[in-house]
Amino acid sequence: MCKMCNNEPELAFGVAIGGNQFLCRCEKTECPRYADCSAADNFERIEREPEDAEPEIPTTPRDAEPETPTQPEDVKPETITQPEVVEPETQAKALTQDEVIYASPDSRIWVNAGPGAGKTYAVVKRLAHLLKNDVTEDESAILVLCFSKNAVAVISARLREEIGELMGGFIAEERLIIRTFDSFATYMLSDDLTPGLNYEQRIELFIKKFREQPDCLENISYLIVDELQDTVGVRARMLREMLSHMDCGALLLGDRCQAIYDWSVREKGGCASVELFRWLEKQGFQTGEMEHNHRQTEKLGRLGVKMRQSLLHGDEEEQERVLEECKSGLPTLKEKQLPNILTGQNELILCKTNGEVAAVSDLFFTGATFVPHMVMRRAGHQSLAPWIGQILGGCTEIQIDKAAFFARAEEAEIDGIDEKWEALKALDSHPHSAVLYRREALRRLSKLDSLPELCLNRPGNGVIVSTVHRAKGSEAEHVYWLDSPLVFDNQADDAHAKTDALKASYVAVTRAKTDLRLVKPEKRYMKSVGEENRWIKTKLSHKGHPYCAGIAMESDDLDYLSCASGEDAEEIQAVLSGMEPGMPLILYPAQNESQFIFDVFFEDFRIGQTSTSFAKALEAGFQETNKNGYAPPSISSVYVSALTTVIRPEEPSAENIYRKSGCWLSCELGGFALINYYT
Repeated sequence: MCKMCNNEPELAFGVAIGGNQFLCRCEKTECPRYADCSAADNFERIEREPEDAEPEIPTTPRDAEPETPTQPEDVKPETITQPEVVEPETQAKALTQDEVIYASPDSRIWVNAGPGAGKTYAVVKRLAHLLKNDVTEDESAILVLCFSKNAVAVISARLREEIGELMGGFIAEERLIIRTFDSFATYMLSDDLTPGLNYEQRIELFIKKFREQPDCLENISYLIVDELQDTVGVRARMLREMLSHMDCGALLLGDRCQAIYDWSVREKGGCASVELFRWLEKQGFQTGEMEHNHRQTEKLGRLGVKMRQSLLHGDEEEQERVLEECKSGLPTLKEKQLPNILTGQNELILCKTNGEVAAVSDLFFTGATFVPHMVMRRAGHQSLAPWIGQILGGCTEIQIDKAAFFARAEEAEIDGIDEKWEALKALDSHPHSAVLYRREALRRLSKLDSLPELCLNRPGNGVIVSTVHRAKGSEAEHVYWLDSPLVFDNQADDAHAKTDALKASYVAVTRAKTDLRLVKPEKRYMKSVGEENRWIKTKLSHKGHPYCAGIAMESDDLDYLSCASGEDAEEIQAVLSGMEPGMPLILYPAQNESQFIFDVFFEDFRIGQTSTSFAKALEAGFQETNKNGYAPPSISSVYVSALTTVIRPEEPSAENIYRKSGCWLSCELGGFALINYYT
């Protein structure tokens, strides 16, 4: 009898290994105590081979909370919520990666798999298998839909590594399409698209068109959807519509326990992930699970399994108990110790809110030890790499030959020129031409869609600071997790707050590959203000009145047009070209401008002006704390977060060569800026 659950076993639940030791090899995964047993140091999972040597998979018909103790009356939350994870109505079968990769092209499979189970690996190998075996005919295509542009880039890069030069042909012939839901909807609408629509409106328009012309996708021979749990709201309705009318095989991959975006549709009454899962189970999909964790060490893997089992099978009280047990076993340190222990190699700092992200980033900028790092910005943020603006900024030629391109790159001291030339050549429609069609390449770059990794500002293998939500899908050798309260006081009435936070905690625990450490955050008073939930620091005056002491800088706080305006544009661009992340800036009120517009200075040289979005955020912070609309005499502790390239339509009559070319340099601002009330 099992001493943990008092069950009479049909098979032995342990194996004697000598002396007084007893090795637990329990395979009763349905047991309520399985999560505890499997986390034990002496646990060994039993993997039984199926009776058939080559089991077949049956085929079927075809989107503000305080970070630390709040300051008295007016801290407003940035709610972090996620959907409930519910038990599937049908029993999922354990699947190996090979069963997914080599399944029949007519099969429809929904795979629920945890972090590190190899979902991306399975997608890439599945695609390679289908493409190499001519599953697509001359006029048919395989469609891969992803939640984020980052996922598109990752899958594209790994598939290129897998099949090499063949991929270029498949893409060019449109036998392989890898896009986000929004990008694919836009691609399908083409000439019918009305300018100025946001992504939801474009997808709604596609759904309408698809209902009227369901045969517009009859050339799709196979469909793959990555990160299914993130497919909520209008994306979920788009997918349901497509699956209802497309007569093709499909592979859907996701993780019920990482469904952390239902908050974006909960108040709107949109389709949540739970609803999508239930709908799929009624469509005859083969439901399977990939369980083996290929990412984490054995110890971290056990923590993840324990949390996953509680999320899938336990109640909220059990889930919170398991989380606290997991935390109690992690090594801890204080936030102020971080700059001294980071190595700069594959490290991820996980925070609960964007306010915490800004505060940690500010610590790395202002501390005695400067820590080079990259901040994962709000969802949807992308920017172009600075080398593009350094080479093509101010260039107005229609065509650029390779020698001229290399000369401009060498003058700007850019390395890796051959690779960069090839990256831009891949963006014009003349692949075999000896020249670069500049306007075509810039037009593609401006869309920030399906671009070579080299063209984008991407996190490298150094230090990354991110919220848990933005880091989903990422991994790092070393993860440092800020130990914020699970639920804040002003979330007590939110029925979903604790459940949502527990799932976010699971995401945090499963980002680490080698080690995970808990970080005790500094005590600080912050709140989010305005329509965009901008984070500010608050303090009390000597009379006990709250005031705005600082504001978190965002990527769009510098007006990009101001970096290429006026007669000194060339000098501004030269200064920007020599700047690096971490360099300090200071803001002074702009002359002859409205309140809260500031000039941005680097070493007494004006490089630009703050944006209207920054003005609105700062004014909102002042109105909610200071209760006035008077701009401060200066703002310091602002830093260059990243250099970027700006691409805008050419202006032939503009006052300088950069606006005429439609390409120039700008920079993103970072840090938790200090509001100075005295000159």
